[in-house]
Formats: sequence, structure tokens, C-alpha cells
Amino acid sequence: MKDRTHRDLSDEDMVIISGTYHNWRKSEDYEDIKGFCKSAGVEDLTKYKHVLTPGRYVGIPDEIDDLPAPKPDVFFVYVIKCSNDSLYI
Repeated sequence: MKDRTHRDLSDEDMVIISGTYHNWRKSEDYEDIKGFCKSAGVEDLTKYKHVLTPGRYVGIPDEIDDLPAPKPDVFFVYVIKCSNDSLYI
């Protein structure tokens, strides 16, 4: 990500996006992928009052929660190392 709203696309990203588009146009090997693409019909457009914000249609991908289940009186501390080598606790 270049920043929160902009992303520089690699050649591989462009191949995936264009391949998905062409498969959709030809109705071959296309499937909706949560967080990436969705073929929305008129009923979907009507549902969202014809607002074309992509997130309304594709949603966000499901995330895998790999954190341990909470237990009474047990606390976890997570440390994240940032790109500038500072630590976030």
C-alpha cells in the first residue's frame, strides 16, 4: 500500500485483475471472491440505492483469528515491530 487509500499494483496484480475481468466477460471460470470481486445485478444496485462504492458489494475478506481463546485471569502482551524498528505494545 502506498498509503491508506492508494496501492501500487504489481504486474502480477494487474494479471489477476485483468484475468478476473475477462473471465467475468466470457462467463468462464468466474466466481465472486469476498473482498476482491462480485458480479452485482440490478437488485443489488437497487438495494444500495445505486451507490457504486465497491465495499458495499465485495465486502471485506474473512480473517483467520489465530489468537488464543481468552481465559479468566490470563493476559497476553503482543509486541509489533514497526517498519522504523520501533515497537508497538
